[in-house]
Amino acid sequence: MGNKVEYPEGRAHLTTEALQPCLLEELVLTQACGATTTFCGRVRDHNEGERVISLRYEAYEPMALKILEEILRTCDAKYPTTRSVAHHRIGELSLGDIAVVVSVAAPHRAVTFEACSWIIDELKAKIPIFKHERRQNGEVWVGLGP
Repeated sequence: MGNKVEYPEGRAHLTTEALQPCLLEELVLTQACGATTTFCGRVRDHNEGERVISLRYEAYEPMALKILEEILRTCDAKYPTTRSVAHHRIGELSLGDIAVVVSVAAPHRAVTFEACSWIIDELKAKIPIFKHERRQNGEVWVGLGP
């Protein structure tokens, strides 16, 4: 943990590789930070009352990254004492895999919880990342249309 670590892959990042929450925490920590909150969204074995076997995330990457960067910049303005990063996995994922990591550091804990929650809510509402689930009874795109 140094005074300031740059974001080597960018604060907003999409990858087909496994996400490593501890590495993201290191990206946001500085010696001024007394708290870190990290959210990991994982692939679960059920959705909408059906058994999920696996899933695939697809994204319109240029737009997804642009919007994710905008969310993080807005977080900077809304919560100026924080440092934040968000990475989302795309491609094939298995049950239990980490699909998204949001990590926020700040001098005090309360703002890290609030900012982390705000980022994940904005991410889920605004970013063009699409989930294709393989379920026990077939396949379905989740969140596309009524």
